[in-house]
Amino acid sequence: MDPSAGEGQPTVSVFNVTIAFSLLALDVAFSSYFNLEMTSDLLVAAGRCVVQLSLLGFVLDKVFSTQSPIAVVALGTAMLLLGANEVTFTRAKRRTHKLVSIRQDSPLSSL
Repeated sequence: MDPSAGEGQPTVSVFNVTIAFSLLALDVAFSSYFNLEMTSDLLVAAGRCVVQLSLLGFVLDKVFSTQSPIAVVALGTAMLLLGANEVTFTRAKRRTHKLVSIRQDSPLSSL
């Protein structure tokens, strides 16, 4: 965190980006060397991560700059519901009916 950034906002320096990129390059190199066939998956995941986090950063910046607690709670609830939906219905290998009730109760537990 750069203390000269002002208003307590963290900044991402070139050094931080270089470290992250070098770790990704190391993963890609290991995947290629050991023939793990994960190289393209790693690169696609890294690209998606950069795009999604950039877009989320822009959205969160706008929401927090409004200083409206209702907007923050609405966005948090929407993100919570979307995440619970993704885990419950898309990613779960085994589905149980109890997860639906947990998903419906999860916004109440975050308050």
